Amino acid sequence: PLDLGQLQELVRQVSQMGLKDIRIAFVETSHARIANDEAAEILGRELGYSVRIFGHETEAALWLRYGES
Repeated sequence: PLDLGQLQELVRQVSQMGLKDIRIAFVETSHARIANDEAAEILGRELGYSVRIFGHETEAALWLRYGES
């Protein structure tokens, strides 16, 4: 598992890949890691990405296909 600093670095690296036109969903099943993942989500949004953290793959898949309801 990545710590907060590593997650932030990952988000910064992804920001250089030109993926701003796609949705990025991350499924986190460990409640202990939610705070770190939410911080990475916030950083991604601040950089202009459409990114969300989900607790279940089904929710993530629906969001990836249809976006916000």
